[in-house]
Amino acid sequence: MEHPQAPRPSPPTSVQGSDQGVAAELVGRGFAPAMPDHPLACLSGRRWGRHRLEVLLGPQNRVGAHYFQLWGRASQTSRHLLTGLHHWGPHPAMNWIEVMALGAYPQEWSSRGIVGERALARLFSLLRDATPPGGHLMVEYESPSMAETLHALVGGVPPVLTPLGHAMFLAGFGWGLRDWYIAEGWSEGPRKLQGFHALDAEHLRRSVAHLAQELATFATSTAGQRYLKEARSARRRLREVVARLLEVEPAVDGELKLFLRT
Repeated sequence: MEHPQAPRPSPPTSVQGSDQGVAAELVGRGFAPAMPDHPLACLSGRRWGRHRLEVLLGPQNRVGAHYFQLWGRASQTSRHLLTGLHHWGPHPAMNWIEVMALGAYPQEWSSRGIVGERALARLFSLLRDATPPGGHLMVEYESPSMAETLHALVGGVPPVLTPLGHAMFLAGFGWGLRDWYIAEGWSEGPRKLQGFHALDAEHLRRSVAHLAQELATFATSTAGQRYLKEARSARRRLREVVARLLEVEPAVDGELKLFLRT
């Protein structure tokens, strides 16, 4: 089914005012519940914690991606969870989701250390269910709630060892994870991390080998050793990532296995 391009201009990437009642306002600005044949419709009714999800689909941008809002409803309250762009097509690379802005509630969770990372990972894993193998997720990291991720990336830390990158990895978007920025004539938006939903077993194998090499190089460097010594949370992330890599490929770099005991 063709989804006609909405005549309205692109909506803002954040929701102003209280969450209650904003959804009705969005409907008046060209947003509507996702139709059953749309890939994002599979998220409607799913749960994130105590919240039941609702997807509002908005206008298209100039490349044919739809703006969308993800909301969580619990009892008599409604919370804005995220604003994003969604694109889909017949080829794997044409299927992607960009998280342009997290709502205030997920931002609050993102500051809660390991508990927050796991909560974000569960939210991103729902997006993975709406993304076929070979598709990818992009998430901005310039907002205040992503300050730790921004600081680590600027310092040369591998994306998977940052709070945002690790949440994406746990959600199944950790393959080919990279710091991503393309100049698009002032329309590219903030810097973001991009990670892939593995296309097939061969893609997964190559991604594991690449990530293992990246981590081994960092963890055995002088700067990496100093960072891991000072950053307890990064050591915990490294252990979890290495354990997952060993599940996929037991023959992964022997040096990395040592970090399971750190």
